[in-house]
Amino acid sequence: MAKLPINFRKSSEAIATFSFEDIASGLGVIAFYGTATETSAGVDHHLLTTQDTFARPGGTTRNTPGITELNFDSSSFNLQRTAKGTAYFNCAMTGAVDATTDLLVSAQIRKVDAAAAVTDLSLEASGQIFSANVVSEMVNIPLPITETVIKQGETLRLTVKLNQINANAHTDIGHDPKNQPYSTIQPGTKDTTVMTLLMPFKLPI
Repeated sequence: MAKLPINFRKSSEAIATFSFEDIASGLGVIAFYGTATETSAGVDHHLLTTQDTFARPGGTTRNTPGITELNFDSSSFNLQRTAKGTAYFNCAMTGAVDATTDLLVSAQIRKVDAAAAVTDLSLEASGQIFSANVVSEMVNIPLPITETVIKQGETLRLTVKLNQINANAHTDIGHDPKNQPYSTIQPGTKDTTVMTLLMPFKLPI
């Protein structure tokens, strides 16, 4: 008796879903969160796509004139993506200053290849400048990006600079995805230690 062939159905592929607004613009936005880890080797800063982790430390402080530069790196991309559009950087900045002191924060988006070569995706842009008395402000910086391919194995880098122009100041900036208190930053109706980068990518459609 002839045997009938048995055909096995292939497993279904994952289906990606997009909102009407995403399809209309051709872009999707991914939220990255700044965080920090501390080991015996020192403090490292990272970009994560989840808020399910605490940072240590949950922020950075500057007490003297000058610039503190922080580099937040994502993990290596497993798939090639194309960055395009305008990204937005958000963070809280608090501190105590006198009438002669100016404080500002700047942000820049970069990519880093496997050989550690750095390419700027956006120009460095500064947030609000504060002066006089106690400050507690949110920073929202738009960062236009020239269309750039981020290849498999490359990483996304957010460079943040905390600039204290004069003396007699204490400045804090938060980077804790869990929004825990840090120094003068006390999360509530306004303050937050959550640092966010909203990053636009072309949709694979």
